[in-house]
Amino acid sequence: TAHGECLPQWRVSDSAFTCVPTRGAPWLEAEELEGIEESLAMMDAAWPFDGIMGFSQGAMLGAVVCGRGVKGGSRRPSVAIIAGAAWPTARGDDVNRLRKVEWAAAEAEDVAVPEAVAALVPPPPPLVTSVHTVGALDAMNPPVQARRGAEAFG
Repeated sequence: TAHGECLPQWRVSDSAFTCVPTRGAPWLEAEELEGIEESLAMMDAAWPFDGIMGFSQGAMLGAVVCGRGVKGGSRRPSVAIIAGAAWPTARGDDVNRLRKVEWAAAEAEDVAVPEAVAALVPPPPPLVTSVHTVGALDAMNPPVQARRGAEAFG
């Protein structure tokens, strides 16, 4: 390939929508996120894209997009950079979709896999390859919440 053909093309979303939690609660505590459906529709309209990157509230939206999928849920970005996120309580079920079906079912049924078996079977690749930044002193998005989000990615 010619020089430069493999360089990424960045698209920055410039949404007129602001996702705000209802009743003044931060995203990690909100029961409902006003404006998120419009933001998700914007992500659907932007498809196809290879990856998603977000910071703080945008990172939580990125995690929801990765878990929910785009265009009906069957497509996901292949990579995600999630920086300074917390667990988006109102849309946590969407993020949990990143877990493999078998693992989620085993976890729901509280089934333990014997260590001898687990050592022989490599874990499946994640649905979305991701990198997460966790601020140990982040007062807005507690580290335990950021780690919970990262764990959902696998």
